[in-house]
Amino acid sequence: ADLLDWYYEKVRELRLKPQPKLMGFAPSRVAVDKAVHRNILGIPKKGEVGLKVPQEDTLPYQIQQLGVRCFQPIRECDYYLWASGVGLPLQLYRPGCTFSQDFDPIIECIVDLITKK
Repeated sequence: ADLLDWYYEKVRELRLKPQPKLMGFAPSRVAVDKAVHRNILGIPKKGEVGLKVPQEDTLPYQIQQLGVRCFQPIRECDYYLWASGVGLPLQLYRPGCTFSQDFDPIIECIVDLITKK
């Protein structure tokens, strides 16, 4: 919430017209094999049905209560670091890597914003 407060404060201070739209929040570098990441994000362990923490204690729930969209998590992958080290997007550095698909909902949102009149 502090980051959102800072964002909205800066938008007011700068008197931006029109005010920029906050597309959403994307948890990144998420290691789904780590319990702490699963619990914070409300992701059940593979093969399990329920969550180990109440939904209202999860980050996506709390973000949505602030009126901000929470995108699906971007999984941790060393290929991102290797690709950025050589100045390439992951799709070119490692064609066919499924980790780049984690960005699809964000890309779709951007395309919708650009093409919407």
